[in-house]
Amino acid sequence: MPERVHLYSKVLMIQLVLNDSKQTDAALNGLAEISTLIARQAVVEDLYLNRVEHNLKANYHKSLTDLYTKILEFQATAACNFNRNTLLRGLRSTLKLDDWSKLLQEVKTKDVACKERMHVFDSMDQKSGTLLCRRP
Repeated sequence: MPERVHLYSKVLMIQLVLNDSKQTDAALNGLAEISTLIARQAVVEDLYLNRVEHNLKANYHKSLTDLYTKILEFQATAACNFNRNTLLRGLRSTLKLDDWSKLLQEVKTKDVACKERMHVFDSMDQKSGTLLCRRP
């Protein structure tokens, strides 16, 4: 019987380490993807928030605020996760208390909403004949 307990404890420990590794990779990959998104948004904001269409601008600003709220939620969750001790982080990973794919998908959904607002801007420009000169 003690050999079984010892074996089960080893299996549990291996599972904790493997789950923590997968969850850490998911968190780090999400942070990398978000970093790219933030850099892109900095350029896009300059192009679209300096527009004169007040109603469209307000809608875009709301979408942008929602996006950055989700980004901060992901980053804060990651910061708390990486601040935990290894055993606690491993337990949380095993129980999948921090669903990194869900958190990242929420960010991506808000990014799509921002892109949709940008398409509305572009459509309005095409209709009015005032195409925005974009920098590379």
